[in-house]
Amino acid sequence: MRKQAKLKSTTVGRLSRTLRPGDPVTVAIKLDPKAVRALKRLRSVTLTLTFVVTDNAQNRTTRTQRVTLRR
Repeated sequence: MRKQAKLKSTTVGRLSRTLRPGDPVTVAIKLDPKAVRALKRLRSVTLTLTFVVTDNAQNRTTRTQRVTLRR
């Protein structure tokens, strides 16, 4: 039987960055201690990443993506 994490929906990291159009970017988000403990206990953790992009006219676009982290 696999262990299940008892985590509810929680923020495990946050990043704010200014981007220039057309420039590729790599982002690295440092996980908070609660997320690190969960990853140590389990073989994998599924995260839902939420990207909110705001342009110069203050128009916001939101995209989400699920990512699975494995040990």
